[in-house]
Amino acid sequence: MTRNSLPRLLLALCVAFGLALGADAIERKGNVVASQPDRATIEFSDTNGIQEGDTVRFVTEVAGRTLDAGRGSVVSISGGSVEASVDTGRVNLGMSALVTLKAVLNECDALASIPGDLFAVSDGVSLEELDALTAIKACRAATKEFPEEARFQAQLAYSYLAAEQPARAVLTFERALALRSDYPSALHSLASIYRFGPEELQNHKEARKRFAAAADLGHLPTYPIYATMCREGLGGEVDYDAAAKWFELAAEEDDPYSQNAFGECYENGWGVERNPSMALLWYRSAAEQGFSSAMRNIGRAFKNGMGVSENPDTAVDWFKRAAEAGDPEAQYELALVYIAGVLVKPNMSEGIKWLEMSAESDFAKSIAKLGLMHLEGEGFKRDYDVAAHYFGRGAELGHTASQYNYAVLLERGSGVERDRDLAIDFYRKAARKEHKPSQERLTRLKLDW
Repeated sequence: MTRNSLPRLLLALCVAFGLALGADAIERKGNVVASQPDRATIEFSDTNGIQEGDTVRFVTEVAGRTLDAGRGSVVSISGGSVEASVDTGRVNLGMSALVTLKAVLNECDALASIPGDLFAVSDGVSLEELDALTAIKACRAATKEFPEEARFQAQLAYSYLAAEQPARAVLTFERALALRSDYPSALHSLASIYRFGPEELQNHKEARKRFAAAADLGHLPTYPIYATMCREGLGGEVDYDAAAKWFELAAEEDDPYSQNAFGECYENGWGVERNPSMALLWYRSAAEQGFSSAMRNIGRAFKNGMGVSENPDTAVDWFKRAAEAGDPEAQYELALVYIAGVLVKPNMSEGIKWLEMSAESDFAKSIAKLGLMHLEGEGFKRDYDVAAHYFGRGAELGHTASQYNYAVLLERGSGVERDRDLAIDFYRKAARKEHKPSQERLTRLKLDW
């Protein structure tokens, strides 16, 4: 059976058995009166309509926010109570439980359910697996038949994303949110386009607002992205307190990126009291999951004696682990160790190997270092053409020093065709980032920036 034939078969079965297609799912709300690690007893005022196998969603209130605490399914019904499995999450006494009485199915659901969607009635389909054209057709039909159903608008928008049509996705996610403003995955998806989409669609302020709303609704995938925007001041002011809060919540769910980032909060005192030992604990937890940036941070700790005694061998070992895992910054750090003979005996060829490997990942510092080495004849024969090539790459990536160095070569016509106008353009780009040599050069040229 092909991937696309299964949804059609499910749809046909629904029609054959007279199941409702496209209507809103009905939920019964109850309270958890007993809980075990894999079981919970839920008390209801009315169990009418609840059946074995119905989906159960456990929720909890934290600081005025309703958060998902776990998922499960109905195992048995007795009087006014229901015995349910706890398949994911942690369920405690007093939590609320929502039982979905009927798992409705429309072809749009089967083709384009969003993974992790709170309101989905079918298993999620990844963007890579989604048959965009078929899904768009089905979901457009669903939105016309059920114009008040936010789920179908969100799934149509998701289908547009799969078809690489982000503007149509934005418009359609907005329609979904107009119907239901508390739609976590729609908020998250829309914010992601505003944050990471095509340049003409990027809007960091709007992205941050939407991510904040999704995070407040307990949408776990949002936590690290929103925290990063708060930490870096994207779309608003730098807010280390908020960054630390959301990184911690995601870190406690075992997200390695957030564990590493929360460790950086402890290392730098961002939103928490500075604590090198706690930083190392979170770095180690992320590193144990194979997160290369955390391995690099442990290497730095042993190199600089942060929270531990300085240990050159251990530092190099962690840098190597991170570099071999493909971390370009660790490859750069390891390259400098070998080139400068810090922690180990100097080894220029080994240093160049890691530097070039890092540059292949467009790591701007490595590209700039290679440019300088070719310009100054360090480890290579002096070559202005190659130096200009590397500085040009670094300049296009926004590396300030590379922009200045490339401008100098452009102005002189060294290693690249002389182009005074382009040189001035790169001087200005660097000068606007407070690069003093670029500002001084523009002043000598009697130009502003």
